[in-house]
Amino acid sequence: MSITSLEVQIQPESDIYSTYKRLSYRPWYALAEFVDNSTQNFYANRGRLEEVSGRAPMLTIDIFYDRDAGTLSVIDDALGMGETDFKRALQLAKPPKNTSGRSEFGMGLKTAACWLGPRWSVVSKQLGSDTEYSAHVDVERLQADKPRSLFVGMRNEMPLGDHYTRVDVEGLGDYDRVFVGRTLGKIKEELASMYRRDIESGDVVIRFNAEELSFYRPKIWVEQVGDHAVEWRKSVSIEVNGRPVRGWVALLDQGKAREAGFHLFRRGRLISGGPTQGWKPWEIFKAPNSFESQRLYGELEFDSWPVSHTKDQISWSGAEESLLIEALLETVQDYRQKARESRRGEKESLSKKGAESALEAEKGVLEDNDSLAAKLTLTETGVFPAEDPIEGEMVEGLLEDVGESLSLQFGGLAYPTLRLGLLDGATAGEPLVRLGFPQEDMVSMLLNLRHPFVDNFVGSDDSALRMVANLLYVDALVERVARRSPQLSPAQLRLVKDGFLRELRPLDE
Repeated sequence: MSITSLEVQIQPESDIYSTYKRLSYRPWYALAEFVDNSTQNFYANRGRLEEVSGRAPMLTIDIFYDRDAGTLSVIDDALGMGETDFKRALQLAKPPKNTSGRSEFGMGLKTAACWLGPRWSVVSKQLGSDTEYSAHVDVERLQADKPRSLFVGMRNEMPLGDHYTRVDVEGLGDYDRVFVGRTLGKIKEELASMYRRDIESGDVVIRFNAEELSFYRPKIWVEQVGDHAVEWRKSVSIEVNGRPVRGWVALLDQGKAREAGFHLFRRGRLISGGPTQGWKPWEIFKAPNSFESQRLYGELEFDSWPVSHTKDQISWSGAEESLLIEALLETVQDYRQKARESRRGEKESLSKKGAESALEAEKGVLEDNDSLAAKLTLTETGVFPAEDPIEGEMVEGLLEDVGESLSLQFGGLAYPTLRLGLLDGATAGEPLVRLGFPQEDMVSMLLNLRHPFVDNFVGSDDSALRMVANLLYVDALVERVARRSPQLSPAQLRLVKDGFLRELRPLDE
């Protein structure tokens, strides 16, 4: 066996690798970049693998994560890479010749590995070749030295029948990529959901720390109508600006918000959706506790649509999204009606089961919110935001600047009066609400429409904005009471708020 090397030119400048740690990956989407490469190599070369082995090939992908060592490895037994493909894999923005599959940008290996840790290596040997190729990347060294090439090691006289690719990442702890507890479970659950089609085919096995991943497909409702069993599932075939959307929609056998929603696929791989993350446009699904939001389910194919470079969302314009929602709304109208049929004629109330289902979806989001946990820790150790002594003056000044504001007198009485101004030119870093108390019988409020909470939970939904506004009105009144009666305990103020909330009424009443 002999060992030699060659050089691979890397452009653009090599220090750009250090910027990839700031990408907005979630751990499972970073790992998916490696799985995409493995499955693409397998599907593109399935015929050759079958020809050599004489049987239907199967792909095995093993992911090994060692928290204590701060390492992660992804190993597959697809065809492997020859010299040309290996060199291309190390070069930025060098897509493969065939970009119709899951590997199309020529970026995934580099961005994902550099996001996970500061040092990584890749080793690959192609079936039928006697040469194994290997390369090691040290991101900090690249940033410091700015080399224009990488050295690729070559081991010759390797067994011709061996075929594999292995990616090893070191130093995950240096970038705070530490996965424990529920996050590890989430990674496995998300990967199983993303590659459900591959796993269900029986052609692909994905293991995480030796645990084989599997996907539980929710049960579709089969209604017994007389002597016939009717499955509530139908095909979808629509077009938006010449781009097709194919797939199917269904009603779940049992309502479960965690599983419901539209799940968006591209080239056999889930792009957007999965547990608790189904796409639920308001126009179709309405409120989280609605019957539609509990039971309407669908898998939609966006094969010819562009995708974000991290492959975590379909790239569409606002106009395209509106047209898509409009077309889907027409397609699933009968299913929406069927989902509500059992309670027709009654006002929909939030049932215990419905509430549990809706809150279960939020539970996962809250548990995964590390920044909220960090903020809570800081607050409970005594790190409090400072009160702005001139907030009231600022509110009055800004109210004058925003021009027309909403003035309301609660209960039609002149006391107290609330003056509300909406800020659409503020930044996301500004508070959600600023309050002023310029007079004994007046409260001034500024609502920041660019606050992350508004973006995440309101968007363009005017009914959601009304709900948020009502809650903020009550908060302002409670703060007014607290300022006038500082001796009240937190529990008493909570009951004061409860009393105010009881008197609110929706628009249609």
